[in-house]
Amino acid sequence: MGTEAWILQMMHDPMATRGSARTPLAGQMPSMDVPPKDATAAATFKPMTEADMKAAAAFLASQGDEPGDAIPASAPRRDEALRSAGEKIVTERCTTCHLFKGGGDDASLGARPSFPATRVARGCARR
Repeated sequence: MGTEAWILQMMHDPMATRGSARTPLAGQMPSMDVPPKDATAAATFKPMTEADMKAAAAFLASQGDEPGDAIPASAPRRDEALRSAGEKIVTERCTTCHLFKGGGDDASLGARPSFPATRVARGCARR
């Protein structure tokens, strides 16, 4: 859990990752590359490119690294340019619903946003 591969799988199919179906927000996070089943949400869906998903996954995985951690030589998060691109993508696309650096959620929703499925699907998928 927390590797680039795990994050990519979660971005593709959030319900496939271990434990996702048992959270209070089960079913609320849409796929980042598969259009939602809801026709209204699907109409404005903009899938993430594979490159953007890999960059975001590299950045997110790097957030769990502690100083002195042994990062595998093949880990994409070792690439500073990829992590930087991923941080930009996360900041611009993911903070509609997810906190980042203690802030960044849609300001109109306050610190604890509600998560109606269509709002989440539309917010994440349109960026």
